[in-house]
Amino acid sequence: MIEHQFNAEGSILELIARGAELGRVLHVICVGLELELFDVRCVVMVATPGGHELELDACPSMPSDHSTAISRVKVGPLAASCGTAAYRGEPVGVLDPTTNPTWEGFHDLARQHDVGAVWSFPLFGPRRDVRGTVGVHFRVPRTPTPAERATIDRGVWLAEIALEQRHATEALRESEARYRAASQAKDEFLAMLGHELRNPLAPLQTVLDVMKLRSGDQLLKERTLIERQVRQLSRLVDDLLDMSRVAQGMIELRIEPTDLAEVVARAIETVAPLLEERRQTIDVSVAPNLVVHGDGARLRQVIGNLLTNASKYTPAGGHIAIIGAVEGEAAVVRVRDNGIGLSADTLPHIFEMFVQERQALDRSRGGLGLGLAIVKNLVELHHGSVEARSDGPGQGSVFTVRLPTVVAKGPSLGPDTQPDQDPRRQPVSPRPLAERTILIVDDNPDVRDTLVDLLEHLGFRPVSAHDGPSALVVVATARPSIGLVDLGLPVMDGYELASKLHELEPTMQLIAVTGYGQPGDFERTRASGFAAHLVKPLDIDALLETLQRLSSRPAAATLTS
Repeated sequence: MIEHQFNAEGSILELIARGAELGRVLHVICVGLELELFDVRCVVMVATPGGHELELDACPSMPSDHSTAISRVKVGPLAASCGTAAYRGEPVGVLDPTTNPTWEGFHDLARQHDVGAVWSFPLFGPRRDVRGTVGVHFRVPRTPTPAERATIDRGVWLAEIALEQRHATEALRESEARYRAASQAKDEFLAMLGHELRNPLAPLQTVLDVMKLRSGDQLLKERTLIERQVRQLSRLVDDLLDMSRVAQGMIELRIEPTDLAEVVARAIETVAPLLEERRQTIDVSVAPNLVVHGDGARLRQVIGNLLTNASKYTPAGGHIAIIGAVEGEAAVVRVRDNGIGLSADTLPHIFEMFVQERQALDRSRGGLGLGLAIVKNLVELHHGSVEARSDGPGQGSVFTVRLPTVVAKGPSLGPDTQPDQDPRRQPVSPRPLAERTILIVDDNPDVRDTLVDLLEHLGFRPVSAHDGPSALVVVATARPSIGLVDLGLPVMDGYELASKLHELEPTMQLIAVTGYGQPGDFERTRASGFAAHLVKPLDIDALLETLQRLSSRPAAATLTS
């Protein structure tokens, strides 16, 4: 066996490793072969998609008219030496191409350029699929010597490596493109899913608020159960959409000085119904004037998710503590529980998506395993960190959030200190509001009718329409000052309707009431002249606050969420 080192091999492997363009690598391979073999011209041809033709990719010494003539050849049993080698999947040698039938159609070309013999070698992929050929043109009819064949074999091997790298790179690009397309489709699906789920949730929440206004404590148990399930569904929808936004990098923080004691108090309000249902006690110890640079709403979501997690995995009657203080240059918030704890296997992965501590078959704790993943992403967006600790199953757990840049510091509160706010949400009651005519435009009759009912109980004069054209007729006669407008309307969407309403009634202030709640949706409603953007199912407190604010001034100014 003849061993032969192709002198250009090191340089070629380095080019391949650096990801050099395929044409350049194949050109260097041809040049290297021509330098080591005596009086030859080399070409490399690459198979087209489907493998029915070969395209010339490298031919450093070939006359231009010759390279033009063989720039694209068929793959077949009599298709010159390269096309035939690709067809057979084995080396093909043609002596005297001026007469050989394999070179039919190229005889004159061989005479013109003194081609005495051509040896072509197929280039294989890992599955023995032919990806191209290397052709060596000799000036006289002859067969390569064993040493020459060894050199050619090294060149063929290097060309196969270069083609495999290109194939792998293209496959990676295609995979990335498919992933991006799938990710975009997933995000669009989640946005639509959120919209479609919020639409039926909206009238359920609104009718519950109306029932509170009408019936007081009647059917309290039944209303509480329905409200709890509506709140759970709304939270699941929000978690799905938040993870979609995180994956797309679409969460934008509104950074401002934020009091962590206020953040904790508001977060406790959010989870109070769950704590009450499970008869769990909570101790709060948060230093006063503990101010950080952060987004208050997102930090409330962080603490709320941690408290929800603690409540879910702590038995009924259990205990939860939340402590906030200064440690070094960081503001630190700890949420401690005496629940089921975390196993050593789960602990390293607890902040990953869809990871949960093992549940029983009934999944009584529910959830999608997204809450802690959202916590981690939101905390890291604040340039902070979060960690979990547990001594094992049955030993409870501690989640610690560290946020940098403490602006103000104060002494810690005692362990029994409670926030000023009552963490238990009180039943909604009517508030004194100026009597105003309010337009409701929604193609869902349940949403429309329950909103009409609610606004009547709140002292407004509601008028309604099911689409844009009918809304314009109503406005012309009723002259409402505020409009609650769904965006996904038939005939004309909410954006087009907003433009026509502003033309018809310039002082009218519009509120987008919609299942769409992505950041881009807020930006688009703002640009379309909406004064506010509320996401279904409506939070009655947010609705009342928005109506109060808009009722106190003649024209819309700033979009709020």
